[in-house]
Amino acid sequence: DGETMNYGIVLQTKIGMLTVIADEENLVEVTYGYSDTDYKAEANPIVIKASAQIAEYMSGSRKTFDLPIATKGTELQEQVWAVLKDVPYGETVSYKDISAKLGEEKSAQAIGGACRKNPLAIVIPCHRVVGANGKVTGNATETPAKELLLKMEKNNK
Repeated sequence: DGETMNYGIVLQTKIGMLTVIADEENLVEVTYGYSDTDYKAEANPIVIKASAQIAEYMSGSRKTFDLPIATKGTELQEQVWAVLKDVPYGETVSYKDISAKLGEEKSAQAIGGACRKNPLAIVIPCHRVVGANGKVTGNATETPAKELLLKMEKNNK
């Protein structure tokens, strides 16, 4: 059927559980909590490398990720994710900043939607996007985790 096999593991981190999933070539998902993506519960070399880099990031010794990644988003999602990849460690951007970078008025809702669909939490740093009031946004699972990540980054900058 040509479907690629996904491999994954659940990591216990100081911000809670993360599910890390890769296919044979790329990291395809990092999710807060459990993922509903189909995967074989075992680590392949990319899952191992990603898990190690996430652990280094959590310890404050890694500021950027060096991993092969694959995302399958809409054009807008891919544009938003590309902007996010350039947000420096320990910095934040607003939805308005992202809209300005894209060179066209995109609503906060559209950008927020792209952030919510981000398949690679932490690696594509949606936690660095804050609302106009400077507050972290997201659902009940993500918001506390994102706040912890930002605090950790500011402390390790």
